[in-house]
Formats: sequence, C-alpha cells, structure tokens
Amino acid sequence: LLLLPGDGIGHAVMEATQSVFAALGMDITLHRANIGWQCWLEEGKPIPDATWQAIHQADGILLGATTSKPVKEALSQLPISLRDQITTY
Repeated sequence: LLLLPGDGIGHAVMEATQSVFAALGMDITLHRANIGWQCWLEEGKPIPDATWQAIHQADGILLGATTSKPVKEALSQLPISLRDQITTY
C-alpha cells in the first residue's frame, strides 16, 4: 500500500492511518512517496517521476491532503529557474 501524505495535515492523517493498521494487526506492507506543494517548489512537479513509478507498482494508494493555489499565485512562488519549464500546479 502506497502512502502519499501530501501537504500540511496530510502528514498527520497518514501517521494516524499507520496507527490504525498497526492496531488492527493487518499484514500490509506500507510504502511512502512524496507528492504535493514541496515537490512543486523543489522540482516543478507536484508528482515527481519516482512517485509515478511507485503509483504504478502499488496495489493501493492512500492520498493525504495537498495544497491548492490559484495558477498565478503558484507560479509566483515557484523558483525562477523552474518557471519556464512549468505550465500549472
């Protein structure tokens, strides 16, 4: 099962989810990958290539909250070096 915490409260939600799986004694292998605003700021992609690979290999996915911003605001916060490569968040 792939956990994609996303942003903000998504991390707390995924921690709670892992606690539930542990308490139920479920035999599930959990994997984590990155998605969301921080990925956008670092790579110019809200879903990095490595995360796409993990998604395609996963039997199931739990997605936490991700940041949502208007296009102009998102682009204004993206590093200048990435702005020419990206169209939208």
